Amino acid sequence: SQLVVDQMLGHQFRELEPAQVRWYSHRADYSPSSLASNPEVVHRGSVLRYNDLDSLALERAYRFVCDAYLDEQGVWAGDQLTPVLVRGGLSEVHLPTRLQSSSYFPAPRHRVLRGTWFAEKAPGDWVPLKESLAEQLEEGYRQQLWLPGRMSGKPGSSPVPVSGGHPTRAGAAEETLKGGKLELNTRVDRGLHALYAAPGEMYLCPSGTMAWITKRLGSEGRMRLRRGYVPPTQARGILEKEADLKAEAADAAASSTPVSHLILAVHGIGQTLSSASISTDTSTFRSIVREAEADLYPVGVAGRVEVLPVQWRRILDLRVDEVARGLIPPGLAALRQVLHATVVEVLLFLTPGYRDQMVAALVRALNAQITRFRDRNPGFKGKVSIMAHSLGSVLSYDVLCNQAAAAGAPGPESYLLTPPSPTTEIEELRKEVARLHALLSKQHQQGSDGAGTAVAVPALLFDVDCLILLGSPLPVFLAMRGINPEEGRGLGSLAAGDIQCSAPGQPHTWDGLPRARRLFNLYHPYDPVGHRLEPLAFGLEGAPGRALYVPLFRGSKRLHIGIQEFGEDMSSAASRLGASLLSSLSFG
Repeated sequence: SQLVVDQMLGHQFRELEPAQVRWYSHRADYSPSSLASNPEVVHRGSVLRYNDLDSLALERAYRFVCDAYLDEQGVWAGDQLTPVLVRGGLSEVHLPTRLQSSSYFPAPRHRVLRGTWFAEKAPGDWVPLKESLAEQLEEGYRQQLWLPGRMSGKPGSSPVPVSGGHPTRAGAAEETLKGGKLELNTRVDRGLHALYAAPGEMYLCPSGTMAWITKRLGSEGRMRLRRGYVPPTQARGILEKEADLKAEAADAAASSTPVSHLILAVHGIGQTLSSASISTDTSTFRSIVREAEADLYPVGVAGRVEVLPVQWRRILDLRVDEVARGLIPPGLAALRQVLHATVVEVLLFLTPGYRDQMVAALVRALNAQITRFRDRNPGFKGKVSIMAHSLGSVLSYDVLCNQAAAAGAPGPESYLLTPPSPTTEIEELRKEVARLHALLSKQHQQGSDGAGTAVAVPALLFDVDCLILLGSPLPVFLAMRGINPEEGRGLGSLAAGDIQCSAPGQPHTWDGLPRARRLFNLYHPYDPVGHRLEPLAFGLEGAPGRALYVPLFRGSKRLHIGIQEFGEDMSSAASRLGASLLSSLSFG
């Protein structure tokens, strides 16, 4: 048989192992019109390599698709294949179409490449070849064109020698090595053929009449070919971009570590501007988190933090947006658009009818994102937190204040500092609560601008561990609503809970605080939007004198913080010196 003959000649064809195949994604956004212009010899900078785990997962799924059979209805099983999650689950690949798309937010798609054959464009610089070209090379390899009697890719063609020197064009020197020639069908890099000299010695060369292509193939007019992927050595690793290597390492760590804490990032005002993107901001923050995890836990951890964006504004279709655009007069159009996307959104929030729509849109976006995440991570049992900025922090706070209390959560009676109250006092409290509910209902029905009856806040599909406010104007809005500890309506009181209730009969927290295990309010000292929250709970006198500083990830301090701490240290030292002098004088 043919297999026996091949074995006698010292060679047996073997399929590539999954680890010998490497998958890549194109950096450029996918466009059907650009497919025909993709070169057969891929530029190394135009593709991004998947990490080991992702590449193996893609190859196993690819082989499953290739082995798929028609089901009873005659539908190819490959069409029903679940997309393969890659890059830490943030992207997914649909193998039948060879496209990578985002898992959680709108983003451009990218073409995916299966690398089985590679060409050496420069010493140590191996690049993957286009799949259509790799399939032709694989067929020539199957035919073993280097064997006697098979040294032609076409019937009747003669063996083609390979130059052993370093000529300026193919075939310019005396031939010292002969091999089988395989004409290649290419669309971009035309006039190419492959030379098979031995199982481990193959070349990609231009045809004699296509010498102009030698510039693309290098000074020798040919490129070495290699079947199968070989991991780069440390010396060849310098050819890779440092940023790409870091991204690949981060993706590998994310792919091998399950998510233990999910953070949903909620944007503030301005997302209707073309330059604003919560997805881009979240990607930047995610990279910092991964870098911090790698520095803090170099040996790895059992779980990791994942950050996903929540886009609520662009799914909100407000009729006033269209009307407002028609009201903008000519002149200063760009400035007016910025004002409409920022200031006007705050005014809309202050209008009860539009506020209800904003809150409902945020809940829909949060529930949709957590549903997508659970579908792709069915074994997730970790924590979920919300990190919200600007107006998004106010909306998130209102949503969490209008959620049903968790099962077994303590009620207001458990927080009383006095001995258990008699039944009559509890009844009086209930009557007062009912009166406040009636008053609140009347206010909602009237509305500050006649917007109509308030709408109940939808329920979230998950419990929130931490609510993190970033640069939040929430304290100002709470004060405008009547939260004031000096008048008995501070955060943590029954009155605050009634003020925060969005509609009659709406499940809500009794103390005006969000349904979350912990609440953090982060702001920059020079941020004009960020405000302190503690005085609304403890009063101006009882609130801490200064907020805690959040140290930077790299360990340094901002200049203004260093100066302030230096001044405080000097003041403390002067106070100690003065006390010591007074003590000495008194004893003298």
